[in-house]
Formats: sequence, C-alpha cells, structure tokens
Amino acid sequence: MSKKVAISLAILAISNFTLAQDFAELKLKNSVAIIDQETFGAESVAISDDGSKLCWIAKSRDSKIVIPGDIFVKDFKGEEVRRVKKGSPLNAFTKCSFDQDNNLVASKLHWRPLALSRTIVVGLIRGDFDPIGYVSSITTLDESDKAITVIKPKDLDLKSNRTFLKHPRISPNGQWLTYYLKSKKLEGVYVHHLKSGKTFQLSDVYDKHPTWTPDGSKILFHYQIDATETQPEMAYLGYFDLKLDDKGELISKERVLLDDPNKVGFRYQKHPAVLAGTNYVFFHGEIEAGDKKSLFVRRLTPNSTSHELKLEVDGKKITKAKHPASGAFDDTIVFIGKTKGQENDMVLRLKNKALNKIIETLK
Repeated sequence: MSKKVAISLAILAISNFTLAQDFAELKLKNSVAIIDQETFGAESVAISDDGSKLCWIAKSRDSKIVIPGDIFVKDFKGEEVRRVKKGSPLNAFTKCSFDQDNNLVASKLHWRPLALSRTIVVGLIRGDFDPIGYVSSITTLDESDKAITVIKPKDLDLKSNRTFLKHPRISPNGQWLTYYLKSKKLEGVYVHHLKSGKTFQLSDVYDKHPTWTPDGSKILFHYQIDATETQPEMAYLGYFDLKLDDKGELISKERVLLDDPNKVGFRYQKHPAVLAGTNYVFFHGEIEAGDKKSLFVRRLTPNSTSHELKLEVDGKKITKAKHPASGAFDDTIVFIGKTKGQENDMVLRLKNKALNKIIETLK
C-alpha cells in the first residue's frame, strides 16, 4: 500500500471517528402521539408554559397557492381545534406562542394595498415568500381573539412599521420579549423590557428563532449561514447567557455556540427547545446536507453529542420532523412531522416513555 493511499485511509478513519463522536442514533418504537392531522401545511407549533395549550401556523384551506398564515389553537386535553380570527382575510400570522397568562402572542402581518400580490410575485421569482409591504406587529390576543397589546416596529425604536418582527417569545416571568430581525440593514436577536420599553440588541449576525430556557437565564437560537453556489445552507445552535434585572436593564450577556463552525464544518441544526427540568435541547436537523429533516437531542453544552431520534407513530416511521417546542414548566415536547407517503404535516407529541428513554440515554 502506497504512502498516499495510507494517508487517505487515515484521514477517512479520523473523519468517521469524528462523525461517530458527534452523532448517535436512538430508536424509539411507538414513541409519538398525534395531536392534529386535519389542518394543512402545519408548521411552527408552540406550547404554553404550563403545557395546557397548543398553537400552530397552518393554511386556511388545502391549496398550493395559499401560504400558511392562520393560527390554530387547541387545549392540550381537548379535541376541538379553533382557528384564530385575524381581522381582514388578507392579514396573516407567521408565528405564535403564549405569554405567562396563556394569552396568545402572534407575529402578525397587517395587509396594505398590493402587499399580497408583491409578496407572491417576488416569492415566485426568488423562491422566498418573506412578506413585502405589510405592516408588522407582535400582537397579544385573549381567548376571544381580542387584541390586548399591539407592538409595532416603531414602538421598538425601528424606523419603519414594515420591518418584519419575527418569532416573538415572552420570558417565563412575563417581563421580557425576545424576537429577531432579518433585512438588508438589520439582523440579529433583540430583547425588549415590556414595562420600561427598553430594547437591547443581543447580536448583529443572522441569529434566528430566539427561545427562552425554562429558568429565563438564557435565550436559545440558531446561527444561520445561507446557501451559496458552492456550499449548502448551514445552521449552528447557540445561546445567550443573560443577566437581566426587573427594572429593564441588561447587566451582561455572553453569546455561546455549541459547535465551532471553523472546526466542525457542516452543521444543520435549527429551532432549539429545552425540555423543562433538564439541560437537554431538542431541535431539527440534518447530518449531511440534503437529508430529510429529523428530530435530534443533545446536551446544552459545547461539543456535546447529537442524538438523532428514530421515531414511530401508530407503527409507521416518522420520515420528516421539524420545529420542536416545549413549555417552561411542563415536560412535554411537541413538533411537526409526517410519515412516508403522507402529504400533510401533522402536529405530534413525544410520549412520556420516549422522553424517559431519552433522559436515561443522555445521563
């Protein structure tokens, strides 16, 4: 065997060893329960902190030309699924969550003339249906869908109310709001103190999907690197370690990535959520670029091993899983997924026995 071949085999062995250390597989039979399979294009599920309510974004009807823009709400122990009133049928919801009183918190787009047509035309050209021309808000709604508070971009010291406010999440103590921005001039994660009105920018890079840990001391996110002609889209999990006070001051912050992009190379890990009472973070991801999205779990510590969850619902394998979510005070993990050959995504829940096995494995 030549020296060149030996070196190549050694590099391959090291690469395989690194992959084995970074990733593991956990098979969980009969591990998932169905919460809803009747809505169309379901995405971005969220659960209240006490685990009593669920919301998700979906289409109002089964149509390829309709973009998911409605919120559906369900009591966790009930059967009824309710569509939230959004005012004008041309308005749209893009994300939902709950505050500490179980009121609905929504990222809402308020229609303006030509906004929908401009969004569709540009989206068909670019392949990206980010809204154009809408007025954006973070709106809190009561059980009758009446607006309790409406926060617009100018309330957050931004220049235009058409700046898209994304992924709003209220802290477990109800005092702080986090969200993120992505535009030509603005990007990154922000926190806003609801009582004082003070706003702080935590990052100025493409950090997305900020989500509080159950104790409110950290905000999870994923750092995204968009695809180019020569590389696929990549995403890396991280968190902001924060010290906040009741008067609305940001005392300190530290931005931590769980993996160093310069050392690990390709990663695609998104939409983190911590299981209450643990330091285990659930997320969806791909091991190799182009894989179908799967649910994963790892410790919320740098360089921890990522465990890909092989899941089943009613004896069928889950072939796609995304958007896990958790509540601050309830040990429930919900997510969006589907089985092979199924057209519509379902709203799903990890069963308790599956969670127990995951906890035992990661100990």
